[in-house]
Amino acid sequence: MLEPHVPEDVVKAVLDPERPSNDPVVRTVQLLMSGFGYDFYDARNVARANDLLVRAKARELLAEAARALARLEHAFRDAFVPPATREQPLPPADVLQTLRSTARFVQRIDDTAARIAALETPATDAIWFRVRTESALLERLVAFDVDLVVAANDLAATVAALDVDALHGGRSEPVTQGIARIEHALAERAALLTIPTR
Repeated sequence: MLEPHVPEDVVKAVLDPERPSNDPVVRTVQLLMSGFGYDFYDARNVARANDLLVRAKARELLAEAARALARLEHAFRDAFVPPATREQPLPPADVLQTLRSTARFVQRIDDTAARIAALETPATDAIWFRVRTESALLERLVAFDVDLVVAANDLAATVAALDVDALHGGRSEPVTQGIARIEHALAERAALLTIPTR
């Protein structure tokens, strides 16, 4: 089994920049790891990293839902779109309506995933900290984003349960509700950042 060559006390010193060290190498590494004021191991920065991971999972689930809907749209075309003829060059009106609504669903899901990717997090500056308790706010943001993951997972499961008959029969209301639930969660998260949290 491989073991690190660095003594344990040096490792502890590196991981805790507040512990003084006479070793110039340790001091240099501490400075590098703290990013000249940015401590990667600080609880607030861990919360920021967790928030990014949670949002990435929500986007992954939404991408899965969008892909499933796109596959379902292709299956629907195969099942319900007849070959074009001179008498009927376009599919029937109800089929066209289903195709358009499915394309709108896919676009809304893609747009929602893009919004999640662009969600803001609190700025790391002194002015912001005067009206915020950053660590508490970050924990609440992570909780909101966990709700996004749950909603995105439910939407992916809803889409996976659909078939072409449900799509053709206009029984896609659960998809509408699932997307609306995520959009509502995004609005609540945005509202959280407008309220002082001292």
